[in-house]
Amino acid sequence: IEAVNVVVEEDFPRRAREIEATLSAGLERIRKAHPDAVDRVAGVGSLHGVFLNGGPKLLDLAGKLVPGFSKDPQFRTKLVALSVIAHLYRKYKIMTYYSPNVENPLMVAPTLMIEQSDLEYFLNALDETLSLGLRKLLTSFVREKVSATW
Repeated sequence: IEAVNVVVEEDFPRRAREIEATLSAGLERIRKAHPDAVDRVAGVGSLHGVFLNGGPKLLDLAGKLVPGFSKDPQFRTKLVALSVIAHLYRKYKIMTYYSPNVENPLMVAPTLMIEQSDLEYFLNALDETLSLGLRKLLTSFVREKVSATW
């Protein structure tokens, strides 16, 4: 009962609508600015998915050369998502993840207590990250992972 009281007192439904308005507009702006990287965005409230493009076709060859990945039809999408996730964390200290569903979208799921300035910080960080280009993000990510194993 106390949890319900907090939801009502803090007006979480209003907060979710405010977050949705900011994220929907911001992520759509990013999709339009980076059509080579972002296929589409979708979401409601404070839960949104950024559906990234699968990156260069050359990744198909890489997937065939790496044991265990050759049979994964989402290998490219996962690698692109992991590259974006790694860069967002490394440079901006933003924690994101991808959903293990069929399309593996990059998930944006801030707390309902997030400040407007933090939402803007995330949107700017994602825009700057995607501005680097998928090839550079992928190269950096793979280089980091390969050098970490040696």
